[in-house]
Amino acid sequence: MSNQTVALVTGSSRGIGAAIAEALAERGYTIAITWASNRKAAEDGVAALEARGHRAAAFHLDGTDPDSVASLVPRVVERLGPIGVLVNNAGMVAPGPLIDTSDDAFDSHFEVNVRTPFVLARSAAAQMGAGGRIINIGSIWGQAVPMPGLGAYAMSKFALVGLTRAWARDLAGSGITVNIVHPGPIDTDM
Repeated sequence: MSNQTVALVTGSSRGIGAAIAEALAERGYTIAITWASNRKAAEDGVAALEARGHRAAAFHLDGTDPDSVASLVPRVVERLGPIGVLVNNAGMVAPGPLIDTSDDAFDSHFEVNVRTPFVLARSAAAQMGAGGRIINIGSIWGQAVPMPGLGAYAMSKFALVGLTRAWARDLAGSGITVNIVHPGPIDTDM
């Protein structure tokens, strides 16, 4: 465990993010859970962690709202302390063929899957010390594109790969490690 014990896990009110939050809590981290549309799920996640003796808090995050994204790290730091681990897990996928993909759908994929991790990583890294970790959750679908209609999603996950590689170089001198994980299909409600 890092000497900085707060782990911010976006999209952690359910699915993969909830499992990541639980695993980090079991390793001694204080968990910042985020939710976009299901506050009750986030609060239930906090209660479940606290019932097992862990420290956790829930924070609203709307990846399409620049103010919500920009304020998240300061809100977490103010309430829980310095962030030692950032897991950029929140994401979206809205499949559709190229000719039916609206500008709004393209923009939403970019805002949630690329811009939000960028803003959060920049903010978190500025207050992290040596030993800090940034972990981006990509997708094997962004690499393999196994079916039609994944253009905007694949673009966003390819962009996240590029950012991860660049941030790893940018932050290595500060002792902050940056990685990306590409899960395959996982049986979650998403």
